[in-house]
Amino acid sequence: MSVAKWVAASLIAGCFCVWVFLRSPINSQMVGQYRSEFPWGEAMLSLNPDHSFKEAILTRTGESRELTGKWTLDSSWPARVSLTPYWDLTQEGPKGTSSSSYLSVESRWIWGVHIDLASYGTEGFRKQ
Repeated sequence: MSVAKWVAASLIAGCFCVWVFLRSPINSQMVGQYRSEFPWGEAMLSLNPDHSFKEAILTRTGESRELTGKWTLDSSWPARVSLTPYWDLTQEGPKGTSSSSYLSVESRWIWGVHIDLASYGTEGFRKQ
């Protein structure tokens, strides 16, 4: 293989890897059901096509709460989703609501959409 062909193949492979691992999601990819587990229970997030959402939490003691609001997607890199209002979720439990939250979003070709809650000490919301 000539050097030019090797360089071209390397550039194409590099561009493909960047596209797979760093692309931002679009609104239609965000719509769906998400789930996250915590030591105290679990949280479910449902993002609807009309940009409404429902967030539900269920504790291990059987207590459940729901919150509804609006979501928007900022698809610049890195992508973020805004939930207004939002449950403050920590490892110790839900701490009430805040007026809004911006959460990082990753869209991976094979693994799907992931909403990051790393600052809260958990893996985050995984699309179901």
